[in-house]
Amino acid sequence: MSNQVALFNGEQSVVMSSKTGKTGSFAKAIAFADRQSRLNLSSMIYVNQLSNGTYRPIVNDILSSSLLPKAVGEVAQAFIPPTGPVPKANLMQLCEYVEKSVQVKRMKAEQAGKSFELKGQNAFLYGLIERIAESAKSETVDA
Repeated sequence: MSNQVALFNGEQSVVMSSKTGKTGSFAKAIAFADRQSRLNLSSMIYVNQLSNGTYRPIVNDILSSSLLPKAVGEVAQAFIPPTGPVPKANLMQLCEYVEKSVQVKRMKAEQAGKSFELKGQNAFLYGLIERIAESAKSETVDA
């Protein structure tokens, strides 16, 4: 029995397999898939949520990360509704806060003669934030 899962969404696909194929478990395939496959699956889920207008999951993930300094995070949380849907404008404002915060962190590190690099969850989330911000800049607005 193969413990392999393939997910297709339009033009994208993710194929994952675990190292031991005894149960045929989807959960196991995700757990033991290679790192890039897990990241691709996660990106696909975020893209689906965003394209369906479901912004709360990524907003919550951003706010629970360490991408924003505490004071900025508190300001950002003030304009996010505590429950229910999050408007796209609020997501875009949060992305802008994150981009500016990361730019400040990078600038401070460079002034101190240090290198600055996001790692792990923060690097992954920041990559998504950059894509979200870029897509908003490239949208055409009819007047």
